[in-house]
Amino acid sequence: MENFKPPSSLNLSEDVAENWKLFKQRFQIFLEATEYTKKSGSVQVAMLLNTIGDDGLQLFNTFNLSNEDRKDIGKVLQCFEDHCIPRKNQVFNRYKFFNRNQAEGESFDNFLTDLKKIAKICEFEKQEESLVRDKIILGIRDRGLQEALLREADINLEKASNLCRAAEVSKQQVWVSCLLITKFASRRMQFLL
Repeated sequence: MENFKPPSSLNLSEDVAENWKLFKQRFQIFLEATEYTKKSGSVQVAMLLNTIGDDGLQLFNTFNLSNEDRKDIGKVLQCFEDHCIPRKNQVFNRYKFFNRNQAEGESFDNFLTDLKKIAKICEFEKQEESLVRDKIILGIRDRGLQEALLREADINLEKASNLCRAAEVSKQQVWVSCLLITKFASRRMQFLL
């Protein structure tokens, strides 16, 4: 156990569902790496309560579990799951997805990552990739790029993403070049005066 870092405490503020998912994943990796999965349920629960932090421990104390269930790691994890992850509202999640547009100054990769995160909880299933692609085309700020993407007959998510990244990089390079030219011109003017 000395060689493995336990997960940091569960943060029960802000995005509780996402914080719980990450904590649970890190905790399960930690249990596996330290071979605590071979220990009894009560030892695993004790390890969970030792790593989850004060807020998590206080939350655990509110669970209506029998003494036997308090030693069952599966039931304890399920109680945390039920508390931290609200029931899915597919209509609201899809509303968020379809209304998500790239914000001013937001990088394409941030926009894409957020779209993919929202799409995962929308339960689009086999259509997820094509809907993310469509939402990229509809939601990017660059209208010229949007028109170029719409002209592509056989465009998939990967191709759309690569074109958006390339356009963003080339815009940044043009901006830097213009800045350097402006700086050079102003220095030249100062030198001539």
